[in-house]
Amino acid sequence: MKKLHRQMRRRSLIVIWILWVIGAYLLATIVSVILNMYIRGLLGHQAGQYSLYIELGTLLIQLVLAVRIILSIPYLIGRHKNETRARRRAQKMRLIGTSRLPEKRDIWPLILGVVAYHVIAIALLGLASLILAPEILERSRYTGFNLSLQHWDQIICLVVTLAVLSPILIEIIFRGFLYGKLEALTGYIATTILVTLAYAISYGTFVDVLSACVISVIACHLRAKTKSIWAGIGVHIIVNLIAVSTVYILPLFGL
Repeated sequence: MKKLHRQMRRRSLIVIWILWVIGAYLLATIVSVILNMYIRGLLGHQAGQYSLYIELGTLLIQLVLAVRIILSIPYLIGRHKNETRARRRAQKMRLIGTSRLPEKRDIWPLILGVVAYHVIAIALLGLASLILAPEILERSRYTGFNLSLQHWDQIICLVVTLAVLSPILIEIIFRGFLYGKLEALTGYIATTILVTLAYAISYGTFVDVLSACVISVIACHLRAKTKSIWAGIGVHIIVNLIAVSTVYILPLFGL
């Protein structure tokens, strides 16, 4: 009876943490969209002149707000009087896999992760192209930025936002907090599957979902092997940097 009760409690906690992360992420997205629309309404016809700052600002608000909600509120609810701020901070860092700084031992897993991603992604896309309609495999190219060779400031902001800041914050949410919570409740394979499914929900097109799933599986594996999220962050940054370069920047040069 006690064993059954523990199993039910564990399953309930798994569902709660998954719904918590997805719900908080969606809430942050809604807030950022409303803020985006509000700012554009205030600016009126001048909104186009400030699209760079509006898109960049609202994306960062979405991700930072999601991180703050997801990481902070559970500790406020479960806060005990005898817990100091330093102790809660240490618990968070252990949970999300940042209790140590990046080290040399993270380099080889990072390199192998990038190679594995491209091998797996190319193989899956090749297989999908034989089965699915071509239009399903098209990647969304909308960014909100005015990308041209005359607007290098927007190109730089696009790279910083999509290839650096976004991967860091997303890894903290999914392979950090969610992985850490689920790892304590279930096995490695189940945790990887659940984290990957939760992460894939936040994407739209088939290609983006496929890419997200491959990155998530690799990042979860690196989290388990290195006991931190640094290698996974590195893989995510490099993969996004290559994708941004090939999809958005190289076409500007006719390549």
